[in-house]
Amino acid sequence: ISGNNYGFSLGKYNPDYELVIDPLLAATYFGEPYSDNFIDFIFDEDGNMIVLSTCESISGTPCDITESSNITDILDSGLTALHNKWIMVSKFTPDLAELLSCTYIGSYSDWQYPKPVSILQISNGNIVIAGETNSDTYPVTDDAQDQTYNGGYDIFYSTLNPDLDELVYSSYYGSSGNEHLVKAERSLYGFHMVGYTSSTTLPETTGLYSESNSGGNDIFVAYTYFSNYIAGATFIGGSSNDTPTDFMYDNTLSLVITGTTSSSNFPTTSGVYQEVNNGGDDVFILKLYNNLTDVPTSTMFGTENNETGSKITKKKDNSAYIILGKCESDLSVSGNAMINTYDANNSIFLGVMSTDLSTVDYLSYIYGNKYYSCNIARNSLDELYVSTNYRYEFPLFDNSFDSVSYENNIYVYRLNNEYNSVISATTIGDDFSITPTDILISGDTAIYFGTTRTSNMPITGHGYDESYNGSSDVYICALDSALSEQAMEIISPIDDDTICLGSNLQLILNVLGAESYQWYVDEGNGFTDDPDYLNYNLTFPSINSQINDSLFSGSQLYCVAYNGTDSVVSDTITITVLGYHLRFYHDICNGDSIYLEGEYLSEAGNEVFSYTSMNGCDSVVQHYIYIKPEYSYDLYDTICSYDTLIWYGLLLNETGVYPHVFPTVDGCDSTYFMNLYVHQAPPEFSIYGDTHVDEFELLMYSTPQNDTLQYIWSVEGGNIVTDIAENAKEIMWGPTGTGLITVTSIAGNGCILVDTLEVNIGTVGFSSLYTKNQISVYPNPANNVINIMVPDQHENMLTCEINDITGRCISKSKLVASKNSIDVNKLVAGLYQLIIFDSNKEIVQTNSIVIAH
Repeated sequence: ISGNNYGFSLGKYNPDYELVIDPLLAATYFGEPYSDNFIDFIFDEDGNMIVLSTCESISGTPCDITESSNITDILDSGLTALHNKWIMVSKFTPDLAELLSCTYIGSYSDWQYPKPVSILQISNGNIVIAGETNSDTYPVTDDAQDQTYNGGYDIFYSTLNPDLDELVYSSYYGSSGNEHLVKAERSLYGFHMVGYTSSTTLPETTGLYSESNSGGNDIFVAYTYFSNYIAGATFIGGSSNDTPTDFMYDNTLSLVITGTTSSSNFPTTSGVYQEVNNGGDDVFILKLYNNLTDVPTSTMFGTENNETGSKITKKKDNSAYIILGKCESDLSVSGNAMINTYDANNSIFLGVMSTDLSTVDYLSYIYGNKYYSCNIARNSLDELYVSTNYRYEFPLFDNSFDSVSYENNIYVYRLNNEYNSVISATTIGDDFSITPTDILISGDTAIYFGTTRTSNMPITGHGYDESYNGSSDVYICALDSALSEQAMEIISPIDDDTICLGSNLQLILNVLGAESYQWYVDEGNGFTDDPDYLNYNLTFPSINSQINDSLFSGSQLYCVAYNGTDSVVSDTITITVLGYHLRFYHDICNGDSIYLEGEYLSEAGNEVFSYTSMNGCDSVVQHYIYIKPEYSYDLYDTICSYDTLIWYGLLLNETGVYPHVFPTVDGCDSTYFMNLYVHQAPPEFSIYGDTHVDEFELLMYSTPQNDTLQYIWSVEGGNIVTDIAENAKEIMWGPTGTGLITVTSIAGNGCILVDTLEVNIGTVGFSSLYTKNQISVYPNPANNVINIMVPDQHENMLTCEINDITGRCISKSKLVASKNSIDVNKLVAGLYQLIIFDSNKEIVQTNSIVIAH
């Protein structure tokens, strides 16, 4: 530097390659004159960056509103002045120099608008946007699973085609309370959405981990599977508020979710780091199977004060989880902690927890105090990048990209892989407000996203939009991953090459001054250094062994070189792969099979077949077989033995299980099982007693005694005077007429049986052989003998029974004409009923008698 002039002293470099001195690789503004806010981003299969943001105006924007999904109708209806916010989806080239396409999604309601949260690309290339809305006019498609706004805040999820010019699918999801989305993430066969809800129930929760809310706000998780429809959902939580803040997939594709809970009974599992809430708000970390059936591991982390969960990531080898959160008091930090003293300006903590959630292996405070604007990303060396808002005491370096510090500009720092030292750092922006929203490490590039209210953000000169548009703009910039100048020289570059699908390739990059190298491969959504894709002796492995994630023609490989000061330089190779890798998906019912290459296949999984093409390279065809679910339902019913149940044309009267099969809409059978139990009805019985009585006569009536039954009596034409027993009553009959006794016997199983006895009061109703009291019974009370006088002219054979008050027959005798004497000396003193039957077993006469010894 000399006066107002400055220059650079350069070492050796290859003049055939562009010399980049500024580590700011790319940067751009994006927005319109009103407020624009960055939300989320992805890379598509071509490496283009797709940005999700919101805007408050559709005037003066770079999008072609005539091609937007539902803007034209709103313009025609004159509703553009509404207090509203629009979802904006924008596709940029990888260098941020060109806007390829752009669209809006919005609703018609004043002060009611969608709040986007996540953007992702699913397996068919379509773009899914998920968020929440309090609007009943959010656009949904005719085939939506839920076309109706349910009240409060509902989740929405909308699918755009890759060119962003067609709304392929859009639907609500929710219930009567408020649903708030935290994050959506692509899974192997669809995507998962995680948020929290105050609703007591949600659609599609049957048979999964929890079907109802446990109180307050509960976590909810919903997922799709091979379709746009929600295939399942579940609640997780305790009796108070439980709020997720981030989630990721582990190496088994289970969800690892973190957040904050105030529930004293938040569900945890045994043997974990902390099984109970220590007071106030605690951080929770849990694992959930991706089919939502169980939470195998769950723990809490906290003190008696408040701790708030924030972000989660994992180590490169999946050996531990890295958790960020905010605390309000001292924590028991590790001895080698980067910052070991709590203060309000450094209240963000970083913890390294074992994957079984049983131990915290490292705990430290880190720079930052705003958990909601604190973001993390891990590079291939397990180093951790953190972006937050700057404060004056945060460390900077002489070789930082920008070492001029202002309160509230972006502060980005890189931690070593033990997370106890800052090895590089920089600020971005000036003294006006800028909020960091996300961070990504892509090869040797660190990309930062945020929302800014300043016109002084650093710009490269070739970004899409070099000018600040007013109010707040989306801001995107890309720095080299060392956050400083590059100082190495490529001596022997790698060249593009052509290989067969599944073959090996030796690639060598020589860099002057390099001490180590790292390879990355483009997965179609950024770059990875995962050894499942490539190894470190610079040989690309056989992709037949990694068929699910093989390179496709046109894929790019990055080689990154490092020197002792952590400067980096990279080169890129484009691989042309000869041969094809084709994927086919088959849905079959359980028990069915599909015929492939001479085999009948009936189990879920994937089958790989290789074919040799004319150019000598093999092509690979992969078939994914999915067993569509079958459903069975159990129904239960009970009947009595005298009843019959009609079950789809069958008359059922025996205990058993009776199936009935229904075809479902997807072609697979579902079965209803009728579980029928037949209860035994009470035994048949008769009412004993006189059926021809005088007016106002008092007589006893009884039924057989059965202690397992309950008897209910009702009398017409008379009144029950004495309840002798449950099966025996004394009845006082009324004036001349007809009386009726009805007795209902009830079994313990609820089955009933009814008997009736009709009684003639004050009228002659006998057969011509007998008249009322024509047969004399004396004495009454009796001591030792009862005499029965039968008129001589009656030659019919008569029978006499003496029953106790329970209806049990004590004595039975045949009667002849004239006098009959029955010995009752051995009977216990008490009330008895004497019944006389004719030869047809019809009752001729009944008498209540008293035995008194």
